[in-house]
Amino acid sequence: RFQGVIQQVHVELGARVSKGDRLITIESNQGLNRYTITAPIGGVVTEVMVSAGEMTEKQPLMRLLNQTELLAELFVFPGDQPKLKTGAPVLLTIDGFEQTVKGAIRYIGAAIVPGKGFPVHIGIDNAEGVYSPGLFVNGDITTSQRPVKLAVKRDAIQAFRDFQVVYAKVDDTYEVRMLE
Repeated sequence: RFQGVIQQVHVELGARVSKGDRLITIESNQGLNRYTITAPIGGVVTEVMVSAGEMTEKQPLMRLLNQTELLAELFVFPGDQPKLKTGAPVLLTIDGFEQTVKGAIRYIGAAIVPGKGFPVHIGIDNAEGVYSPGLFVNGDITTSQRPVKLAVKRDAIQAFRDFQVVYAKVDDTYEVRMLE
C-alpha cells in the first residue's frame, strides 16, 4: 500500500508458509514507519521478486501458491453439458501418474469456448502436494447412476453365434453366459 525500502525478506524461494507468517518488512517513505507484510494464505513461495535494500513500487513482491486444493479444467461437448450437475463425481487421469484421482464438479460453464466446448472445473484434494498446476488431465464424468444386480463392461461382451455373451470363470474353465 505504501512505497518504501525493503528492510528484510523473511522467506526464501520454495519455503512453505502458513497464513499470517512474516514475509517482508518494509520501511515506509511516509513517516519512516516499519510494517510487515504477512502471508494472506498458506502455501509455497514460488517467486521472490525483491530483495533487501530495494524500493517498492507498484510491482508484485512475492508469489505464493496454495497447492492443497487444485482445479482441473475439462471441456465437454455441447450435447453433454445439460447432463452435468455440480457435485457430480469425476475420475481423472493425470499425465505422468499411474493412479487415478477422484474429484467433483465445482463449476459448469454457461458459454462455449470456441473450438473446445463448455468448460467444467473439477476440485481435486491435493493436501499431500503430489500434483502441480499445469499438468494435463483427462476425466470421466459420472452423469447418472442406477443400481443393477450385475454389471458387465462393454469390452467384455462377445459375439457367440447370434447371441451376445460373456465368459464366466468356473473353477479352471470358462463358460458361456447368455445376456438379456
